[in-house]
Amino acid sequence: MIPRSEMSCADHFGGTWYVWQDQARSGAENMAVDEKLASVAMTTDRALLRFYEWERKTISIGYFQSCRPEKFPGYAFVRRPTGGGVVRHGHDVTYSVIIPPNHLLFRSNRVALYKETGDMLVAALQTLGFDASLATGDVEKSENKTWSMCFQTPTKFDVMVGDRKAAGAAQRRRPQGILHQGSIDMSVLPAVDRTQVRTAVVEAAATLFGGGPERFTPDTDFFDESYQQLMEKFNDARWTTRR
Repeated sequence: MIPRSEMSCADHFGGTWYVWQDQARSGAENMAVDEKLASVAMTTDRALLRFYEWERKTISIGYFQSCRPEKFPGYAFVRRPTGGGVVRHGHDVTYSVIIPPNHLLFRSNRVALYKETGDMLVAALQTLGFDASLATGDVEKSENKTWSMCFQTPTKFDVMVGDRKAAGAAQRRRPQGILHQGSIDMSVLPAVDRTQVRTAVVEAAATLFGGGPERFTPDTDFFDESYQQLMEKFNDARWTTRR
């Protein structure tokens, strides 16, 4: 499980947080890891920032979306546990933020947390020299979101570079913890690589979380029977195509 912090209660809201530079995994593995992290978040008092890669080109669809793999030949498909639009993975920096129930950020409502994490990414991209800002508008209510492409439909507090959407995110909030999943489109960020973007985000995250990062490595208990059950769920075609 996630190791417990030894800090006092007074330090919970401005101390160490975890950063996990994870390896490349399949779509099902990536979603299972994120959902498992959120389910055990209550065992720690620290926020966690996870970066991860994809073993092959993958389309992730939001929790409420329809599955249309025929539109993307050559891509693997996975349904996220969070909402949002269709995201192509393979040329992006994918990250997740897990907030435990006793962390100050857990008190932020959904909109406020989108803004706070958006501000983190804006600060990171600005340090890399990009004209980054938060989107101020929102998708028209009349738009059909059942098959919307995430990076074609900026919503309020998405991250923009010039007039192009550079990053989007989706959340799921449960009593056990908040899961915030996001993607940064590298095609909007010429002349920098994934390592530079990750480093800039980690540095900017210190303002969001307070304090500095501690490297996170899951123990063997993390990949237990409950994790295997999550793997089965995200690999199951009935989950992916259920809408």
